[in-house]
Amino acid sequence: MRNNHIFDLRGQKGKFALLMVVTALYMFEAFGTAITRAIPDIVALLKDPLPDVRSRAVSTLEKLSEQAEFRAAMEPTIPDIVPLLKDSDSGVQSSAVSILGKFSEQAEFEAAIAVVIPDIVGLLKDSDSRVRSRAVSVLEKVLEQAEFRAATAAMGVIPDIVGLLKDSDSDVKSRAVSVLEKVSEQAEFRAAIAGVIPDIVRLLKDSDSDVRSSAVSVLEKVSEHAEFRVAIAGVIPDIAGLLRDSDWRVRSRAASVLEKVSEQAEFRAAIAGIILDIVELLKDFDWCVQSSAVSVLEKVSEQAQFQAALAGVIPDIVGLLKDSNSDVRSSAVSVLEKVSEQAECRAAIAGVIPNIVGLLKDSNSDVRSSAVLAVEKVSEHVEFRTAIPSVILDIVGLLKDSDSDVRSGAASVLGKVSEQAEFRAAIAGVILDIVGMLKDSDWGVPSSAVSVLGKFSEQAEFRAAIAGVIPDIVRLLKNSDSDVRSSAVSVLGKVSEQVEFRAAIAGLIPDIVGLLEDYDYDVQSRAISVLEKVSEHAEFRAAIAGVIHDILGLLKHSDHDVRSKGLSLLGKVSEQAEFRAAIAGVIPNIVGLLKDSDSDVRSSAVSVLEKVSEHAEFRAAIAGVIPDIVGLLKNSDSHVRLSAVSALEKVSEQAEFRGAIAGLIPDIAALLNDCDSDVQSMAVSVLCKVSERAEFRAAIAGVIPDVVALLKDCDSGVRSGAVSVLGKVSEQAEFRVAIAGVIPDIVALLEDTYLQTQTQIVDLLVKLSADTGGKLFVAFAQYGYLTNIKLRVVLSALCHLYLPSPPLQHCFVMNADLGSLFKPYHSGSRSHFILHNTFHGGYFF
Repeated sequence: MRNNHIFDLRGQKGKFALLMVVTALYMFEAFGTAITRAIPDIVALLKDPLPDVRSRAVSTLEKLSEQAEFRAAMEPTIPDIVPLLKDSDSGVQSSAVSILGKFSEQAEFEAAIAVVIPDIVGLLKDSDSRVRSRAVSVLEKVLEQAEFRAATAAMGVIPDIVGLLKDSDSDVKSRAVSVLEKVSEQAEFRAAIAGVIPDIVRLLKDSDSDVRSSAVSVLEKVSEHAEFRVAIAGVIPDIAGLLRDSDWRVRSRAASVLEKVSEQAEFRAAIAGIILDIVELLKDFDWCVQSSAVSVLEKVSEQAQFQAALAGVIPDIVGLLKDSNSDVRSSAVSVLEKVSEQAECRAAIAGVIPNIVGLLKDSNSDVRSSAVLAVEKVSEHVEFRTAIPSVILDIVGLLKDSDSDVRSGAASVLGKVSEQAEFRAAIAGVILDIVGMLKDSDWGVPSSAVSVLGKFSEQAEFRAAIAGVIPDIVRLLKNSDSDVRSSAVSVLGKVSEQVEFRAAIAGLIPDIVGLLEDYDYDVQSRAISVLEKVSEHAEFRAAIAGVIHDILGLLKHSDHDVRSKGLSLLGKVSEQAEFRAAIAGVIPNIVGLLKDSDSDVRSSAVSVLEKVSEHAEFRAAIAGVIPDIVGLLKNSDSHVRLSAVSALEKVSEQAEFRGAIAGLIPDIAALLNDCDSDVQSMAVSVLCKVSERAEFRAAIAGVIPDVVALLKDCDSGVRSGAVSVLGKVSEQAEFRVAIAGVIPDIVALLEDTYLQTQTQIVDLLVKLSADTGGKLFVAFAQYGYLTNIKLRVVLSALCHLYLPSPPLQHCFVMNADLGSLFKPYHSGSRSHFILHNTFHGGYFF
């Protein structure tokens, strides 16, 4: 059969059309022969003057390489692709890198790739840095395949790559580092890598800091392999010398290398001798270097060989606690915290505990934070416990410090050390002081006090003291400061977790309920949280029952926050059977709140109705208010309509309500045409959900014509919603006959101006294809031609529909933008397809 061209490859539109069609059809076996014949034309486009054409041609060939049947025809194209690494367009260069990498993964291309490796290596010395960068990238990808390693290593490429560490372009240097790190893991290159280690070491003294940094990175990676360790051990002093480099990045990288190599026993003797140099980096003006030094010291502290050396520099580290630079002080504390985990260093650290405690008053918050962590950490070790009691009074004294951060940090330390039984007697005497912190003017201090008191309440030794201060806490519920009230109720919530305190707290439930009307949102929220928590415990239920009417009264409060919080609390307490009878009586009030002017109240009302509908005791009451909810679907306020339809969606999950709701499907479908997009979306959600349930299917079938009518609505959101509903209901066999009858209307939306609708339509047509076959194709024929839709998507959908089908007649689809026709061609019992242009022939499919 003659191979004619459907596309005028002299014009840009024809070239792009060819590439789009091939990309759309390459996965379909039926088009294999035609696509194979098109490959030479695609290869010719690699030399097109337009970079977009060249780039797309490369991408198309890359796609075709995914299918084994095209690889033999594509193998000769590899020499044509390599020159694209030097293309003037960076996008074409990138595409060439990608395709050569992918080709290297396929066995069929192995011989051709091997032939062009010397050409790729030659590009490492190209005058254009972008070309050098792309060449390194291709080599990195190619060398992931074992087949190419021996030959590439034999070319002596490693010294060339090492040379790129000095390249003037940072991207080239970076890629060279990446390649060297990667090939060092491969046995075939290790001899070559070992041979260039002296060259890499020489780069440690290069005048360019980027070069020095790159060299250190490579040495760090190759140190992981035993073959290189002897050579690297000899250059540890050179790496150590970089700890004093003028460039902070080099200092930081050198410290990182030392951290890494310290994991290997061969390097530890050399590193032990430079611990003091690393300690000096804690004083570095750059925080990245300091951080690297901390990491090194923390890492080496885990190795027994370094512990003697570390113990020797602890005085130097302690000296840094008084450094004028807060970052230095903070780093020093962090190191002491870490090395305290090693038994050998603890004796030296025990003597400096007072110095660390002193840093709780440091002017810098990071230093104070580090000191808190250090004291908390050392309190875990027996060796420090004799030192800790002597400073507890100092810590307690800090509870009254003028700096709120100091007060907060001191409370945190006391909370931590209270975990050790030895310290509890000393701490018990300061509980009243901590309660006093609930009144602190700084929000962070009450928060710390709440946390500490909650922790204290878990320990038996503190419970008598906690019980003694509950009246003090209760008085704070009426404090004029909302933060104090909030903290006080939070403490009560914490201590209520302990059985011993519940009797005392049960008597306070009315006071806590009173806080629901507090003008402060945070106080309300914390009161809600406490009431929800205590409602789970049997000891509080009598007290909750006593205030249930007060809680119900909150639904009519003038403050919307109070109404919302009241609803949330009702939803929670409804989980307990004892309260349901009382709550059932206010279901109409809850429905009324679907009309509330506040969105949080409406949302809370929906949530409560959803929750109570799960319990049998509420179902009679729910059924009685469904007509009221239905009435809200026509409310003039879109927010009310949204809440009403949301409530119906939630209660429809319970079988008892489905009969009543089924009659409302037309009302819900009408909301697809609502002026508010949120209401439209919720209506879509409800119809999609109920279509899955058998009880609603007759009702859904009845509104399909109404939904179809919306496909022609002037509002794109309405059209999109209608398509979504049809797509969902088409999953149920009962609706497919009805939907098949409206396929012409669906196909027409392929021209919709709204991109989302176009995409939805294509998805829907593919979904419908299995059951509507011929009707769908006839719909395309009746419509005639399609515009403003990607040819690739339409062709993919059509191929999905018709490749398995029997011969089809009298049908065509035309894409006017590309001037091409898609029509059946018959030969015997086979269905073929011809894409053709009225002025040209066609590739025979």
